[in-house]
Amino acid sequence: MIKGQRFNDITEEERTRDSHGFHAHLSHRGLVNRTISRWDCQEHFEQYCREQDLMPDNDIMLWKDVMFILRKLDACTRSLDTLTFTIKKFPPHHTLTPGIALRQYMAAKRKTVHVEAYNGGIPSRHDRILAVFGEIEKYRTALIQNKSGVTITSLGDGNDGKISMGKVYVGKTKKQMTIEVTVDKDGAPQKLLNCDFLDDVEEFQLSDKHCVCGGLASVVIQPGHTYEIEAECSPKSLGTPRVIIAFQFKDTEYGNSYHIIRFLFAHITDLDAEILKPTAPYVRQKYRSRVKGCITVEGVRPIWSSRDELVLSKPLGDYFIPASLRSFMSHGKLCGDKKKIKAKLSLSNYSDKFQTLLYVEEYQMEKDINMYAMRDASPFLCERRRFVGLEVPGLAENRPSVMRGDHLFFRKSGQTTEYKGYVHLVRKENLRLKFTEKFHEDFIAGSKFHVHFTFNRLGLKLQHRAVERLGSDNIACQSLAFPTREAIEIKRLRPLRKIDNREDFKRMLFNKNIGTNNEQLQAVQHILAGTSRPAPYLIFGPPGTGKTMTTVEAIKQVWKRLDGSTILACTPSNSAADDLACRLLEHIPATEIARLTALSRRKDLIDLAIKDQILKISFVDDDSFYFPSAKRLKEFRIIVCTLVTAGRLASADIEKNHFTHIFVDESGHAFEPECMIPVAGLLDINNPLGGQLVLAGDPKQLGPIVRSTVAIENGLQLSFLERLMNTCKLYQKPFI
Repeated sequence: MIKGQRFNDITEEERTRDSHGFHAHLSHRGLVNRTISRWDCQEHFEQYCREQDLMPDNDIMLWKDVMFILRKLDACTRSLDTLTFTIKKFPPHHTLTPGIALRQYMAAKRKTVHVEAYNGGIPSRHDRILAVFGEIEKYRTALIQNKSGVTITSLGDGNDGKISMGKVYVGKTKKQMTIEVTVDKDGAPQKLLNCDFLDDVEEFQLSDKHCVCGGLASVVIQPGHTYEIEAECSPKSLGTPRVIIAFQFKDTEYGNSYHIIRFLFAHITDLDAEILKPTAPYVRQKYRSRVKGCITVEGVRPIWSSRDELVLSKPLGDYFIPASLRSFMSHGKLCGDKKKIKAKLSLSNYSDKFQTLLYVEEYQMEKDINMYAMRDASPFLCERRRFVGLEVPGLAENRPSVMRGDHLFFRKSGQTTEYKGYVHLVRKENLRLKFTEKFHEDFIAGSKFHVHFTFNRLGLKLQHRAVERLGSDNIACQSLAFPTREAIEIKRLRPLRKIDNREDFKRMLFNKNIGTNNEQLQAVQHILAGTSRPAPYLIFGPPGTGKTMTTVEAIKQVWKRLDGSTILACTPSNSAADDLACRLLEHIPATEIARLTALSRRKDLIDLAIKDQILKISFVDDDSFYFPSAKRLKEFRIIVCTLVTAGRLASADIEKNHFTHIFVDESGHAFEPECMIPVAGLLDINNPLGGQLVLAGDPKQLGPIVRSTVAIENGLQLSFLERLMNTCKLYQKPFI
């Protein structure tokens, strides 16, 4: 064992910083730069090699030789204070010859591996391999050339030194291929010193008659003779494994050593992969925008339900992309709007910045949906001419995403009239649409149309209205979007109730497991007492830490112990809302909970395991969901819905102070403007019975999906939860 010495000049600050999250730190940074002295390691390594007669006394070992040996032996391990080399006994003929020969070859090319490239530290095994491969790529042409009368051939020879073993099927027998090393009959005998892989790939093995590949012998190949090496592929998993084979020779006439390399690979597949492979190379669709100035003929909208009773008394604007901004973006510029989105988010620019980012995102969404435009599509009449059918490749994979109620545009080539058809049914690979009655009557089988898809803008419009409302109310915006300790102290809202004794509170929990976790118990207590008001209360943590469980317990406690409380529980997705509702039903009567569902949702998409429970608390008429009247909704203590569906409540005749508590679970997956949809129109921070916003989620998980790179660069992909945790001092340390 040979141990390298630890640096003595590490500062206390560095020791403290490195001690946090030590194991993750090690796995990512590999102890480079601070822990190991490469000079000590190299000195001990050389001394050991000379004592064991593994290298001549007058030979100078370069760091890249150490790297080469460690890579070959995989003999380097690290701990906190030491770097350990485990040296195995070399066969006599294998005494560092590959490393020295490679060094001599590089020196002849006036190229060495610089130690500075490793930033003064011990390179990891991955770094060592990358360094060797990097040198090989630089001198690839010279290294793959046959030289000194030696020719390397096989049945799988390809261009640029590649050897293909073809297709190898998983679960079937191993595949072998013979690699022939031939010396020209007019040349001198050549000694094959070694043949080995430069990296460990478990799918490949090499073998030969005299064990040259095992490093146990060398063989002299006479002129005109051939030496065979067997390459074997043992398929483990699907993919295309690759490995570099290095052949080391010594010219018996001149005494010099040289290398020839080959790149061996195989396509490992199975019968299922062969069936599913593409039938033609992928060709990206060209961007096709709709023709401007066309006359649009309106189609027939689907009838959702005859019982849709919720009256939308509050207006919702169109919020179309401004013409000037659209013109600039079409040329890849933002001009005057650049200042709006580049500026740091603040109370004064909250509405302007987010609305501009939403316009930018919508523009990118338009471009993306137009990539699915179909030219010369062949629609067909079906179901006794009631519908126009259209087959859409990729529809089953949501490419494009089309829902009932969306509309498409049909236009014949060369015409200036386009027909607007609404989606009534969505099947696996086709749609059922309804156009104007005349379109159906005049339709001729075999007609060709250019088809353009659209997306539902309702969510975007609700987000625009939410940030516009919040931005116009400085007090609410300050309290909710930019909370400070000073603002809370000035407000001095009375707690909704006193915090109970811990043991007494534990006995009143619905989920007794909460009582065994101090953080979860504390979160429920403070949400119930409303101690953070008017600032949002955050519940965060990695997966499996019980965020949703804590949120559910908090909702149950508010429902049970705060008289007059009404709760709106929202999530970004229907599946998360269904899960939340089912957890609440474990202890709360179904008559107290309403699951509000979008009209476009299909009943067959609800998880079968919970379908009966969800339908029991939903509003269903025949085969469709519907919205009951505002009066009916006010009878429920708890309403569960998605963030976008909450926008219907914000548009209805429901008082702003009706809901005392709003919970947003999985808030890390939603845009900040999306989180504000229920908040801006339905939460009153001055509500004496609550006015409490609770956000639950994991800011370290995948955030909301943003399509526009401009919007990503300027903060739209940052969820409300993550922004508060990253930029708000109130949440940097525990605040109770």
